Amino acid sequence: MKSVFITVFLVFCVPLMLLSSNPWRPSGGRQAGLGGASVGVSDVWSASNNQAGLAFFQTPAVGVYFTNAYFLEQLSTKAIAASIPFKTGAFGVTANYFGYTYYNEINAGLSYAQRFGKNLAAAVQLDYLHLGQGGYADLQNKSAVTFELSLMGAITNNFSVGAHVFNPVGVKYSDYATIPACYRLGLGWFPVREVLVAAEVEMQTNEKENIKCGVEYTPLKMISLRTGFSSSPQLWDFGVGLNLQKFTLDLTPTWNMTLGWSTHVSLSYHFNK
Repeated sequence: MKSVFITVFLVFCVPLMLLSSNPWRPSGGRQAGLGGASVGVSDVWSASNNQAGLAFFQTPAVGVYFTNAYFLEQLSTKAIAASIPFKTGAFGVTANYFGYTYYNEINAGLSYAQRFGKNLAAAVQLDYLHLGQGGYADLQNKSAVTFELSLMGAITNNFSVGAHVFNPVGVKYSDYATIPACYRLGLGWFPVREVLVAAEVEMQTNEKENIKCGVEYTPLKMISLRTGFSSSPQLWDFGVGLNLQKFTLDLTPTWNMTLGWSTHVSLSYHFNK
């Protein structure tokens, strides 16, 4: 069955991906466990998911992330992220690689987040995008430069909202390989200290809106339990996070009723924790 899926992917999906390349993808095992709801959450993976969140994350940190969709190497994503805070803001660095030798997408970004007072932050990120594809000579090794904008506001001490847009001006690789714009709006809410509720709506060019939501429960300082759901595609997520002094390990299996299981894992190191 797996070999059949790989054949279908190579023959049918790759040409379709070339028509609308999507180099923006949420990163982080924690975010995956929340159904992908990340725009209202602040941690090192804000460098990829909502750069304004870095202004509220005042810990120098670096992280690595890997996901293997449906246990296929051709659908794997590898990512890194780093946060470098200062008094009223932070710099962020992120890069991710999706795909394999004959089709891959790279997104490398540098961001700056600035806090305005205690409750509001804004950020901008400059992205270098690269599309590598063997066998389609007219699209091989295409590159583009675009940007992201984001906001995060703390309404109260336990409730925040976030907004993020990727590629708002519609930069594309070529007439045959477009890059969709992506708009996201969401929240993060701590009804009690041990529980986080995250939710967001994501809209991409020519795509159905994607509703994401998740809950994180931290019964002990060293462990967090998560579950989440996203609507398009329909995915159920179940995750666990281990907080081991300066290291945080997040592991999330994801279930699609049609295609089966995927795995998400990330490891981050916090320098001053």
